[in-house]
Amino acid sequence: MWQAALNAVVVIGLLALVTTLSRVIVLRLALTEFDQIPIFWRLNSIAGILLAILLFIATIDVKDRSLSTLFLADSGWNTSLSDFIALYMNPWMYDCVKVINITVMQIPHAEHIPITIIGAGFGLCLLVVGYMTCFGFNLATRRKVRVLGASLIWILTMSWLAFSTASLTFWAVHKVNFWFIFLVILFLRWPFLSIRSLRPGGSRTSGRAP
Repeated sequence: MWQAALNAVVVIGLLALVTTLSRVIVLRLALTEFDQIPIFWRLNSIAGILLAILLFIATIDVKDRSLSTLFLADSGWNTSLSDFIALYMNPWMYDCVKVINITVMQIPHAEHIPITIIGAGFGLCLLVVGYMTCFGFNLATRRKVRVLGASLIWILTMSWLAFSTASLTFWAVHKVNFWFIFLVILFLRWPFLSIRSLRPGGSRTSGRAP
């Protein structure tokens, strides 16, 4: 059990490392827009999370998303640390084609409505972000390209982070059982950690309202 817990900590460290690197790049490209315009980074973050939900539904088998099979020996989450990283944290393994398919009625009708809502929300966030960048900000063309690049990086980062976190939760609960929930609560209650600090520039502006 403790080996599985240590593996979970390693994965969490990898998530933190990639997210930190992305934050640095985003702030280099679009510091003002992400650090001083809360609605802008929130829309980018929401778009990334919605994309992660679509990826999770498309990539993870239905039986592996069920709590009734989570603790079975033949569960899809019964993998080693290296296999977990290769399968669930490698973006090249994500079924992006199926994401498109499930948003155009090629899934059972009972599941179509929530998927359509999620897909529409993702598209709406992209449209608003694009509109704000191209028409809402008084920026030079070169600057707009930089901001759009930063938005794309942050959306992809948030989608990868959310997908990997959800996968890690299922994998760790399968390995460590519900002790993992205790570890998550302990981690979130750590004095220096705040969900708000995930915002690019958030750790530098801890006294500013979101």
